[in-house]
Amino acid sequence: MISVNIRKLYLSHNYLERLEGIECFRELTHLSVSFNRLRFIEDFGMVSETLEHLTVKGNYFIEKNPDHKSILIRQFPHLKELDSEPVQRQNLADATALRKLFLTS
Repeated sequence: MISVNIRKLYLSHNYLERLEGIECFRELTHLSVSFNRLRFIEDFGMVSETLEHLTVKGNYFIEKNPDHKSILIRQFPHLKELDSEPVQRQNLADATALRKLFLTS
C-alpha cells in the first residue's frame, strides 16, 4: 500500500460517494469532505486515527445516522474539531472498540 505524507486534505464539493483510497493518507490531521455524496459512515473506518479536524456536513450518511457526531468523535481519539465546532468527549464509549466495529463491517 502506498503511504502519502499529507496532513491536510480538502475534498469538499466534489460529488464523492466513497472514501476509497483515503487509507493511503496515514498522517492526516485535517480532512474536509463536506457537501459530497458520502452514503456510508463506515467509510470513515479507513481514515487515519491521527485526525484532529473533520468537516462532514452536507453528506447523505447524516440523514441515516442522526448520532453521526458522537460516532465520529468516538472513531477519532485525537479529534479536536468536528464541523467547525469544538469536540466534547463526555460520556463516550471506547474509541478502540468502535474502530474495530468499523473495520469488521
